[in-house]
Amino acid sequence: IKGVPGRQSREWYRDFKRVLTFVARKNGIRPKVVINRRTHEARGRFIELAEQFERLLPRQMRSQSREAIAKMLERS
Repeated sequence: IKGVPGRQSREWYRDFKRVLTFVARKNGIRPKVVINRRTHEARGRFIELAEQFERLLPRQMRSQSREAIAKMLERS
């Protein structure tokens, strides 16, 4: 059996993003990922919301950085 190298895919993240988008809209936050082109740093209220929600997840399910969260949100 051959495996795929790298991290396991997060199939549940699409539903997680759906919940984040729902909460963001209810609170007047635009569900948009903003990345600074010069520093490549993820910024904005939506990223902050996602970061705080990820703190509720078990440690092994959390992203390593804001940039990783932004990448996962873009992919899902």
